Formats: sequence, C-alpha cells, structure tokens
Amino acid sequence: MALSERDLFGSPFGVGDEVQLRGVVTAIVGASGNTADGYGGSADSVTVAIDVAGNVGEKVVSVVVSPVQCRRAQGGISYGPSTVPAFH
Repeated sequence: MALSERDLFGSPFGVGDEVQLRGVVTAIVGASGNTADGYGGSADSVTVAIDVAGNVGEKVVSVVVSPVQCRRAQGGISYGPSTVPAFH
C-alpha cells in the first residue's frame, strides 16, 4: 500500500496529488510592461522562498513561478502592488 500523509488541516494527500506550499515572495520581475494599474501580467515571474519550519529533512529552497501559480495565503500581509515593505 502506498504511503499517504495528512496536511495541516488533516486532509489526506498522496503521490500524484496537487498541493500548495507556504512561502514568502522575495521578488517580482515584470515582463509584460503593463503596469498602468499597478499589476503586471502572467508573463512576469515571482520568486518565492519556501517557508520551512525546521523539521528534519526540510531544506530552504526558492522557486521562480508565474504569478498565476501563486495563491495568496489567508492572513498574509499585503503590501499592495506598488509599495515595498520597509526593513529596519
């Protein structure tokens, strides 16, 4: 029998299932040139650092994806399309 797991909310998943990973957007690179409304387009790229909690075997990785591959996390902080967070 194939091994399966349960997600954060107890829903089962296994090999071949689609899952979402938690991460932090570290960069957005515009390719479309269409930023009149403050947003780019699907040809842009988004760099996401995968958020790891430090469990054994987890590795810090970054992925570069199209914006349409991203889903905003519930309760996540939104800086909006045109502002950059201030780091102190």
